[in-house]
Amino acid sequence: MVLGFVAASRWAFLRTTANCNQSLCGVGRRLFRDWEWINPTLDLVAGASCRRSRRWVMSRSTEDENGGGAPTRVEFGTFSIADPSKVKSEDRFFVVGNTGAVLDGVGGWATGNQPVDIGPFMDGLSHQLRSSIEISGLDNLTEQVDLSVQKVAQLAGSTTVLIAGLDTRDSTLRGVIIGDSLLAVIRKNRIVYQTAAGSYSFNFPFQVGMNCSPPREVAQLFDFRLQVGDWILLATDGLWDNLFGNDILACLAESDEEPDTAAKVLGSFTLKLSASDRLSPFEHNWNREAAKDPRLRKYRPWSGGKPDDITLIVGKVSGGL
Repeated sequence: MVLGFVAASRWAFLRTTANCNQSLCGVGRRLFRDWEWINPTLDLVAGASCRRSRRWVMSRSTEDENGGGAPTRVEFGTFSIADPSKVKSEDRFFVVGNTGAVLDGVGGWATGNQPVDIGPFMDGLSHQLRSSIEISGLDNLTEQVDLSVQKVAQLAGSTTVLIAGLDTRDSTLRGVIIGDSLLAVIRKNRIVYQTAAGSYSFNFPFQVGMNCSPPREVAQLFDFRLQVGDWILLATDGLWDNLFGNDILACLAESDEEPDTAAKVLGSFTLKLSASDRLSPFEHNWNREAAKDPRLRKYRPWSGGKPDDITLIVGKVSGGL
């Protein structure tokens, strides 16, 4: 999720606000700032200039009607790679039936005088969530996350959580989001739905784990009616900090309608842009916040992409048996 690479002076402030050991999270302060970490997409036309026609896509639908066929399954493709500056990724993901999940472990635990390996926490929580989804499906998702977190409470670490899947009972995408790993639904070359991030402050997303607020205090449930042919994208902020909406659409257009191919194209392009000097959503957010926050203004302006662990799941919705 955060930190531990390039421009150390620029990361000093971020590292102090990265994990739940900070008193802000410990007391359970809640501050919903829906525009935080939302990808500033463009006109959603593949190939559009990245410096024009920027707009915000919030947690809402731009198409309310669900016509044409009943979705019955989702075929998934996945991609996950560590930040090139690190030995291993702190992200985790899993797919169970028509449901996918991504977890973005907080890198702030690995910094400081007593660095902590959050690998056991991430592995344990991912296992508990997967087992819970296999048993309970998409019902009571907040409670499922809460119980899963309790079962690994003795392990140090914290993470964002995004779980989403197709409920075939009513053709609805249902999910839960904690933090800034986001989901988007793409239909007919348009982003028609995107979740909103939850954060305490800039680069300090809601999270669960040791010393954090209970999931029930920071979880946001969502649902959206799906159609056959829809794409579903779940990804950690490693993608959303580097890709604009038109980038996503262009990558999907190169996928030949294959989720595995789409995941590889999106992941590879994200990795490339994270090391580039092209304008990125993170650059936009950083410089906007720096204009308002004196703690950020003492660092030089951000420029280009943001290296990070990158994990994503791409689903293609289909019908029939």
